Amino acid sequence: MAWKSAIHTKSNLNSDVLREIVMQLGLDYSRFETKEKLIDDVLVHYRNNIAHGKELTMDRDGYLALHDEVFGMMQDFYNQIDNSVANMSYRL
Repeated sequence: MAWKSAIHTKSNLNSDVLREIVMQLGLDYSRFETKEKLIDDVLVHYRNNIAHGKELTMDRDGYLALHDEVFGMMQDFYNQIDNSVANMSYRL
C-alpha cells in the first residue's frame, strides 16, 4: 500500500472517519469519544456551510471556545503520534 492511500478521510472528516484513522494508527480513540458531538454537529456543520457558500455566523466567544476545543484535539492527536514514535509502539 502506497503512503498516499494509507489514510482515507472520505472527503469529509467526521467522528467515524477520525475513529478509523486513530485506530489504524494504533492510537487511543477514547480521548476523542467525548468530542464526537462537537465534531459531527458543529465542525462538520460549519465546514459544510462554508464549502457550500452559506452565511456563517458565530460570536467571538463561541469561536474562541471552538478554537480551544479543536486545538486541544489536534494537540492530543499530535502528542499520541509523537509518543508512538518515541516509544516505537507504531511498530507493533
